[in-house]
Amino acid sequence: MDRLHVPGVSIAVLHRGVIAWAKGYGVTRTDGAPVTLRELLAHTAGTTIHGLPGYPAGDPVPHVEDILAGRSPANTKPVFVDTPSGTACRYSGGGYTVVQKLIGDVTGRSFAQISSDEVLRPASMTNSRFAQPLPSSALARAALPHDAMGNPLPGGPRTYPEPAAAGLWSTPTDLLRYAVAVRDSAQGKPGVLLDQELATQMPNPGKGDYRLGLEVHGTPDNRDASHGGSKMGYENFLISFIGTGDGVAVMTNGAQGNELAREITRSVAAAHGWPRYRTIARASIPISATKRARPAGTYAIPGIGTFAIGGQRMG
Repeated sequence: MDRLHVPGVSIAVLHRGVIAWAKGYGVTRTDGAPVTLRELLAHTAGTTIHGLPGYPAGDPVPHVEDILAGRSPANTKPVFVDTPSGTACRYSGGGYTVVQKLIGDVTGRSFAQISSDEVLRPASMTNSRFAQPLPSSALARAALPHDAMGNPLPGGPRTYPEPAAAGLWSTPTDLLRYAVAVRDSAQGKPGVLLDQELATQMPNPGKGDYRLGLEVHGTPDNRDASHGGSKMGYENFLISFIGTGDGVAVMTNGAQGNELAREITRSVAAAHGWPRYRTIARASIPISATKRARPAGTYAIPGIGTFAIGGQRMG
């Protein structure tokens, strides 16, 4: 390949009427910018795969190499760069799985172990771990997942062999400890989690809303950093204001918990006078009876239930 300047080659071998093996080498294209670790963390690397569905109890769990290659028993497509790196922000759990593989290759240690040693313990996150699946002793204390109607999910929590993107077990208190550790690092306090220069960069937006793992909003003198969590039967939300040190973490074990978490966040924002995330009151706009009648009817959302518009009975 080097001698003939061939960027990529794909090979399949047939032996005695059976496809013995198939493999690809090199790259599919040479006109994209190199992918950097910083861009992977900021979701600007152009990598595919938004979310990761996990694996129900009893199902085979793939290795990280299988996940990246989209190879059985992985239940997601291959992770690859399909847009030029550094040009746009697009959330990619697949990109964080690349980071997970990179950390393992460089350190020779599991992601769960190195994240515990380098992040969780230094941040005093004593009730957090990247265990997938969760050991039975810890599972007995964990909140179990529920569907949109409040029914327990069969088999309990799914297993996520992509811990960097989807595998953290935690508590609201521990999530706020993480927020405090990042803020203390940015302020240069002793014994902190991160180098001050790096911590200062984290809440500064890049090409999109994400920057080194966090979603950031606001002005430089009034910045907030946040992140949501959405997994089968769980919905969570964390927000922290860098300047004031205010924040809230909400974790739920229901598929509709995101709406609840946002309502609680708005209540906390109102109670503490936050500049954002409070309920915004808007004046209603009168519309004619003809327009009001157009959407009238009963609607169904699979897995959730029905609702009515126009005074009809709720399902």
